[in-house]
Amino acid sequence: MDKVDTIISSKWLLDPAKNLIMEDHALVIDGNIIRDILPSHEVKRKYSSVNNTILNNHIVMPGLVNSNYNSSLAAFEHIKRINKESTKDTYNLDKAIHNDDDYKKTFSQLSIIKMLKKGITTFCDIGIFSNSIIDEILKTRIRSCIGLEIHNKRTAWTNNEDECLEKALELLDYYKGNPNINFFFNPTSIVDVSESMLKKVSKIANELDVSVRININMSDEEINKCIKNHGCRPLEYIDNMDIINNKFVAVNSLILNENDIKILEKYRASIIISKSTLLLSKNIKIEKLIKTKINIILSTDKYQSMDLDLLDEMSIFSLLSDIKKYQVSTKNIFKFVTINPALSLGLEQLIGVFDKGYSADIVSINIKDIIQTNLILFNGIENDLKSMNIDNVWISGKQLLKNSKLLTINENKIYDKFRKINDQVIKNEHR
Repeated sequence: MDKVDTIISSKWLLDPAKNLIMEDHALVIDGNIIRDILPSHEVKRKYSSVNNTILNNHIVMPGLVNSNYNSSLAAFEHIKRINKESTKDTYNLDKAIHNDDDYKKTFSQLSIIKMLKKGITTFCDIGIFSNSIIDEILKTRIRSCIGLEIHNKRTAWTNNEDECLEKALELLDYYKGNPNINFFFNPTSIVDVSESMLKKVSKIANELDVSVRININMSDEEINKCIKNHGCRPLEYIDNMDIINNKFVAVNSLILNENDIKILEKYRASIIISKSTLLLSKNIKIEKLIKTKINIILSTDKYQSMDLDLLDEMSIFSLLSDIKKYQVSTKNIFKFVTINPALSLGLEQLIGVFDKGYSADIVSINIKDIIQTNLILFNGIENDLKSMNIDNVWISGKQLLKNSKLLTINENKIYDKFRKINDQVIKNEHR
């Protein structure tokens, strides 16, 4: 009998890669990886552990990946909302937030709390107070990919796009080799970044093997302006600079024509969608994208600053897909939040599935209420899973949430502190 670090025995084990739910199975964890997956009645004969978790009323699934969070935008929108008025002087409000170290630190902690409690074990952040959230990532051991934002607008962080690139390269150099933090270049849009800077980013990204994400094809105005200035549509414009490859991610795209799709398919690039994509898009047909080699990723909605509920996003997406008669299967919906984002991050051999040798990023959801009224079937299960019932989370084999309580963060202390500093930030916003 082999001794291992942890054994998690669950009534149901959801494996989106295999399109099934396995009953009475166990995950055997040694160190930070999954060593074995087998029926629960067999695990006792092969393995022993002092750390045994038995989940009789649960479904266990791979950790979720949120690919489109913006911590600074979330902070900005939060302050505006609690201030109960729209602030016209956005630069001074932005400055107030980014100059307050306590606020940045506490908001970063709050963001990670919300992610872990929603079952998100890996996230991408495009906020512009990277150092604050990186500090909290290192403390909590959540997995992350940080966007290095490039733009030509003045902010509290930088004055222009050259300073953005300079700071981005400093962060890349300082944290290189850290296993829990990856980076990507994030030119905010082709409108906000000059052609010369896009070419610089392309050259550096290809040299350093760093991916690029960009808000693109967001409006007719953007597309028409690109055609007028450059003689082609936005995706073709950046393709001519060698920006698009198999790591490229198109963000907040609402308009795609046949040529746009061919460009993304050619490189097997990724596109991030949300329920807003379905509601606001003029011509994106999800079922058509699924049939291509484009890597589709489902994220939480950028228009909801602190809504980090991917399970809710999956359920709403499934409902909207039915209404619009898209052919989006349960398997595809789960792939959109596990396997596909892992592929876009270059982590497809580490996270996103349950398999031997993969990182033990695991979420358990109590489904006692569902058991009493429904059969547990794979197809349609996304409509039954609720984030409020997530009670255990492991990342790289380390348990971070146990019985709905965070183990590496003092949640109540952070909420108390956050409430106290909100008023101070508001008072100082127009200095």
